[in-house]
Amino acid sequence: MAMGIQVKSVYAERLDDIQRQVHALALKPKGFKKQGRTFCRKTADGLVQVVNFQMGGLGDNEKFWVNLGVRVSECCEMTQGAVGEKEFYKEYECNIRSRLNKFTSLKPYKGYADRYFSLIREDTSKVVDEIIMLLKNYAMPFFDDFDSREKVLANREKYLSVTSPFNNNWHMEAAIICVHLGDVAGATESMIMAYAQSTLAAHREYLETVAEKLGLVLSPAPPIQHAATAATGQRNRRPVLEALRRLVGRKHADPDTVPQAQR
Repeated sequence: MAMGIQVKSVYAERLDDIQRQVHALALKPKGFKKQGRTFCRKTADGLVQVVNFQMGGLGDNEKFWVNLGVRVSECCEMTQGAVGEKEFYKEYECNIRSRLNKFTSLKPYKGYADRYFSLIREDTSKVVDEIIMLLKNYAMPFFDDFDSREKVLANREKYLSVTSPFNNNWHMEAAIICVHLGDVAGATESMIMAYAQSTLAAHREYLETVAEKLGLVLSPAPPIQHAATAATGQRNRRPVLEALRRLVGRKHADPDTVPQAQR
């Protein structure tokens, strides 16, 4: 074998065959374009939806996952930094992330709740059929529920169980989207929720920074303790929310003057 020439493993070749069939039969008809192992399409509202085939690393290359992502540009630019307009984005460049495997009952991966598809069998037809079925029954409805900013706001919480652990900043992201849409009241309420649920001082400082960039002010911002009922010890958020509402101010009285995030 000539120096520098890399030969694909049999597992990589099987995954190539699987994603070729899945693209032709399920993704291309839905408008997804291919780059490597990533498939993207853009919605009418400018959101980017991503399907990615991820092969296992050294020692696990007989396994693979199908990653799902939705990118709301203003959320990602606020939290990840600006990357510019592109035709293709990676799944990790999305702010809503999941795995097709989370909708399945496949084998656990190393004892975790995560699931994987197998490349052990030479005949890939069953895996192809299963992925196409799961895309049709779960991924496409998932993408349909996240094809506009309004639908992201309406539907995000019903998918929290399959987008874990990427849920920590959901209320903050809702505030970012609301500002983009010119909804200052919605942005304020969402930031209040984000701040009320934060228990770390460093995270509260981060939220204050984001709020300031959005034109919303949390000032002053003392440490907020969750009130607990003596009988049950459960958190009671109402006193916290009321206290925060008294603390929240706005730089812009007119919603039309709120600077919208760049698309």
